[in-house]
Amino acid sequence: MHAPSLSPFCCFPPSSSLSQFQSQSESPSDSRHGLPLFCYANRSKIEPLRIPNRPKSPPSKTNVPCDTDYLNALVRKSDPSVFPFFNRITQTEGIFVDHYTYGIMIKYCVQMNQLNLAFSFLGRLLKEGQRVDPRTFSPILQALCSENRIDEAVSIVIDKMPKMECIPDMVSYTILMKGLCSKGNTGLVLQLFFKMVKHGGEYEPSVITYSTVIDEICKVGELTKAFGLYSHMYSAGVIPDSVTYTPH
Repeated sequence: MHAPSLSPFCCFPPSSSLSQFQSQSESPSDSRHGLPLFCYANRSKIEPLRIPNRPKSPPSKTNVPCDTDYLNALVRKSDPSVFPFFNRITQTEGIFVDHYTYGIMIKYCVQMNQLNLAFSFLGRLLKEGQRVDPRTFSPILQALCSENRIDEAVSIVIDKMPKMECIPDMVSYTILMKGLCSKGNTGLVLQLFFKMVKHGGEYEPSVITYSTVIDEICKVGELTKAFGLYSHMYSAGVIPDSVTYTPH
């Protein structure tokens, strides 16, 4: 024997029972839209439901990430709608903004020559207790060096970033060394360079790093120091390439 199959509607009464219930609840003259009469009983006494006005609560942060692809596209075009878009997603939609998104906004501020505003976004990032990525500082370091505020850039890399548990990367050191070379402070450049060599690991200078520093030192006429770094390059087992011998 086969077990009887259950209908997906078996929880409802059979149609005959439903018809019997309707016939007991309504007369033919009072039937409206097939609904029983009690649905319309004392209709005149029913008062409209009053819902008290509640104050609007501010949007809460959601786990939905910001559309960074769209934001990056706006930044690349230097679109003036970058700030309105950022305000809309953070204030109106309450979308969570991570350190990467803040980095995009910092880059845009530097791009628009708004360094003070870039520092404001950095402060907001730190205030929220988010982790700081060394790439977040790169646009700020470049802007400081281009404005000849080398001492502030040195303070950020040597002092402030380590205190934030944000260890400077190769890009941070390279930006700083180029800025120092432009100011003629090749002594501090070599100190920073050999500090990277001492750290080793991810800070191990590549042929590109050696070539960049040698080129910058040569530009300020410090040929003896440049040749010394060239010799150190050989002793470290880093083979020079065409970039090393070509002035930029």
